Amino acid sequence: MYTRTLLIICLLTFFLKGYSQDFRYIILDNLRDKSKITNYTLRVRDLYDYDGSIELFNIRPNPIASLPKTYSDVLILCSVLPDFESSENWSSIDSTDLKTNIISFQELLEDVTSSLNILDMQIKKDTKFLHKYQVVKKVGDQYLVSKKCLVEFYAIREYPSNYNIPYATIDTTQKKVSIRDMKNVFEGLLQEKKVFPLDIHELPTYLDDNLRVRREYLTSIFKLKNDTAYKFWTFTDWSITDGWNVDRGIDRFIYIPNKGIVGGSYDFYFHFLNRIHDSNKWFKNILNENVMIAEEFK
Repeated sequence: MYTRTLLIICLLTFFLKGYSQDFRYIILDNLRDKSKITNYTLRVRDLYDYDGSIELFNIRPNPIASLPKTYSDVLILCSVLPDFESSENWSSIDSTDLKTNIISFQELLEDVTSSLNILDMQIKKDTKFLHKYQVVKKVGDQYLVSKKCLVEFYAIREYPSNYNIPYATIDTTQKKVSIRDMKNVFEGLLQEKKVFPLDIHELPTYLDDNLRVRREYLTSIFKLKNDTAYKFWTFTDWSITDGWNVDRGIDRFIYIPNKGIVGGSYDFYFHFLNRIHDSNKWFKNILNENVMIAEEFK
């Protein structure tokens, strides 16, 4: 009995220690002199059956004279997601607890360029990370740390129309393709019956050659207040049924140059917790490319 109890204590200690080291702190104030940060708020009720909010932090590194422009032409999107176990998305943290596990600007930029593989364009499998990083903001004299945080890396590019645009790229000059357009193409090419990878009715779904063909498509261009806005959607599947499809990330989003991502959807996060009970409503949201728009742009 003693041996078993000791083993359980050791396993718990190992787990808790490992978990405490499992994420890095992105301290926003530490990045402001090296990047442009924009912050927006989404109301979840606009799209999902839940009263809550999502905070978006767009981090755009300033150009670095010693590095090629492609290194800094990236967007780091930090989404502070709702904590369903409480009504608060943030918790207070003592400044003394922020002395370890801090990621510096240089380390963060290295993570971005490594994931996007800026040098050889071979995008790695993971460019979206749930709980690998936590955002820290300062309100008055108090530090607040996010409880649930999704961090995504994007390259900002303008490629010629004949280029194959790789995954994790925001290109506002590409040809427009809607989700309905792709559904028609997908169904027309098939010689055997397969489920459209974005169809929520029959999970899991699988996209053949996912790592080769997944990408973000531009679907529409419109005015949002006084800005030109670009809506994108992500072509990938729902291959996980017992956990988060983190690869989907902010699967539909609105981007404004110089302001960042100002709206979007997080189907992977809310679907896993069944925040819309009607699968027809889910798929309607997908086909209609519905998103939440930041309060600052309403």
